[in-house]
Amino acid sequence: MTEQHNRAGYRFLLWCGTGMASTGLLLASAGLFSGRRREPEVWSFVLWGVLGVAVVGLLISAYTLSRKREGREAVPQAGVVRRWASLAFLSSVVLCLVKFPSESFWWTRFGFVDPEALFASVTWMGMVAATLGFLLILVAGAQKIRPWRQSLTGLASGVVATAVAAAGGAVGTVYEKVEHTTAEAAGDPVAVPASAERVDWVWEAPEDVAVHDVHPVPSGALVDAGDGVISLDTATGEERWRYRRPGQIARFAVTPDGQNVVLSYFKKERGFQTRRFVLDTQSGRLLGNYDIGVGIYQEAGDNGQGGPELDYRQVQGVETLVSRVRVISDDERGGLSAHDLTDNSLLWARESDPQCVEQSRSALGDLLFQAVTCADGLETDSVRERTEHLDLTEAETRVVALDALTGEEVWRQSWKTRSFYPRVFFPGIRRSLVGLPGYQSPGESLLVVENTTRNSWETSGKILDPQSGEVLVDELGHASGDSGNPILHASGDSLVVGGEGASSGVEMRSLDGDTQRSLALPGPAAGGEAEIAFLPGAVAWLSAEGGAVHITPWSEEEEASSVDLHSWLEERGVTGPFGIRPAPGSLVVYTRSSEQEEEEPEGGVILGLS
Repeated sequence: MTEQHNRAGYRFLLWCGTGMASTGLLLASAGLFSGRRREPEVWSFVLWGVLGVAVVGLLISAYTLSRKREGREAVPQAGVVRRWASLAFLSSVVLCLVKFPSESFWWTRFGFVDPEALFASVTWMGMVAATLGFLLILVAGAQKIRPWRQSLTGLASGVVATAVAAAGGAVGTVYEKVEHTTAEAAGDPVAVPASAERVDWVWEAPEDVAVHDVHPVPSGALVDAGDGVISLDTATGEERWRYRRPGQIARFAVTPDGQNVVLSYFKKERGFQTRRFVLDTQSGRLLGNYDIGVGIYQEAGDNGQGGPELDYRQVQGVETLVSRVRVISDDERGGLSAHDLTDNSLLWARESDPQCVEQSRSALGDLLFQAVTCADGLETDSVRERTEHLDLTEAETRVVALDALTGEEVWRQSWKTRSFYPRVFFPGIRRSLVGLPGYQSPGESLLVVENTTRNSWETSGKILDPQSGEVLVDELGHASGDSGNPILHASGDSLVVGGEGASSGVEMRSLDGDTQRSLALPGPAAGGEAEIAFLPGAVAWLSAEGGAVHITPWSEEEEASSVDLHSWLEERGVTGPFGIRPAPGSLVVYTRSSEQEEEEPEGGVILGLS
């Protein structure tokens, strides 16, 4: 009786393993076939064929074994089952290895509500079930067993167990906490205010939300919540829509026209994810999501203070958002490829010049601006040798404007200089607000090209018309007063230059270098901590302790104004640091939470002044 009982148990294990292995392999194959596809190759079809034959052989041999008479031993047939199972298992392992490229590990694909995550989950659970089934076949198939009575029960148990495990994995993948609301598209754009006299509204962040930054867009402002984005109507302070994934960390970028926001997520315990989410800033509607390669750094967007948008040492692999396109550098020489922002399809590619090195990139509207340093002898891949060569020769600074949608060259400018490391940027303007009522028009935007020497870090450069490439200022130092102080704002026919130290203040200068007006502001006025905002015809300055906003018009005929914030902030127990941004319908003052990813959200308050 004991021997018969043991044989019955082994019989059940054998068929349970057969059911788990065959069902698991079929599920894994379905997940691989339905998920992310790569270009078909001959070896791929061979692997699919081997796997298909092995699974069919496993099922046929199992059926043949189950039909043997009760009085005959089943060891030879069980060995056949084991051999087919081994072939199927090994071929599936190899297929998984070649079908999942190195940048798409299984464990980095969990946690997203999208079909790719479901396919990955089904594949993963199928492989786990196939592995367990394979082990059961190896153990039970070595015993002397007689078939039939427990065969169907074991086979059904294996199939059901595998299906339940796969379904559980799929449900676990789908059940990711996501807060996503949408809104009707905004109406006519609201003008950016030229002044402010009072606090019109207050928005307090929910308990689990941190305010890391505020990005003005034509429909209001986007709050970088650390784990997603919240859209506010800056004319009323009301929330319009949100997209958050609590427990995850989002990388945040806004297109220069302010129409789209791009979110990239990663989890602390898993590292960077490979999925992008693109949303419409007006409605919050999800426009697209797709995979990208691991390691691509996402440009943080326009800081609005004239700071470099790209570090020349980190240009390679950096992407730049341009309206409906994202542009990626394919190599450090300046080769570019452009992808559609919503579906990531390739739009165009541009080859690099082997005698050039890309230094920076920027964008405005549908135009992409690229600055490169070119010289004979730069073909070497050694950064040290290139740097030493540039120290001894006169290099060419080349600025090229490209149509971001087609890749066609619109214009180019070049000049010889001993100052390399050129960067192109739009100082002081919020690019997403260009063209709004009360704000500057696209024709008033000025592109600054600033060259820096490696040894002395002295700067030189030019100012260009971004639409035509015309040189408006041939010598940047003369226009900025040869003071070495930063250009904080550039628009129309004037520049705003910041001061430092005891002589802190700002100067408005013509493009010819003539001082038109000077404003003395308390504290450093270089805008490095987002304490200055440029309004239409005025400068808004936020005091160091965040207690007041002072607004000084450029016209001497208009009066300055101040808004006291102490009572509003003390009532809510709010402390700095603070930021200030112009936005449609209001001047926004906000508290900035710590950017340390290890820290818990600290909440935040946003005030709307008008």
